[in-house]
Amino acid sequence: MRRGPHQRGIARARVLMDACRLELAEGAFDAALFSYNGIDCLYPESSRTGCMREIARVLKPGGVFMFSSHNLIGAFFSGGFWFPSGYLNSARFIGRQLTNPLAREWYMRYEDGGGRQHLFSAPPRRSVRQLQEVGFEVIDVCGSDGERNPSQVLLHKQHVNFVAQRPPAP
Repeated sequence: MRRGPHQRGIARARVLMDACRLELAEGAFDAALFSYNGIDCLYPESSRTGCMREIARVLKPGGVFMFSSHNLIGAFFSGGFWFPSGYLNSARFIGRQLTNPLAREWYMRYEDGGGRQHLFSAPPRRSVRQLQEVGFEVIDVCGSDGERNPSQVLLHKQHVNFVAQRPPAP
């Protein structure tokens, strides 16, 4: 029989805070996961990098950070956009970007059942550079299907997963 967290002595707490200003102790966690759209919603790009810096701060030396991000190039060339009529959706998507004032900053306008939103959608190397800028060592970059070939990920994967590590203590 599976025991819940309370039976295992683990208290669960739900805490709401700004990801760019975490009210958590330095070096408190072994790992951090920022799933799906979360980190891509942070604007401007300096807020996204600030969030990565905060995550590095709250990780223990050797701690691991995992997140996923959008990749505009992979989305466009794969014809993706989640539907069989992907190329038509790609054309509509590009049309929406013509009036998007944030497109030059890699924040693309998406519209779905949740309404209109702007999401960071740069090529994977941009996220790698951000991670390195705040002190992470990049361990892995792959498409959501596990593809690791850099050119395949860049050109054909709409969603990219990143694994980075805070350097171990000397």
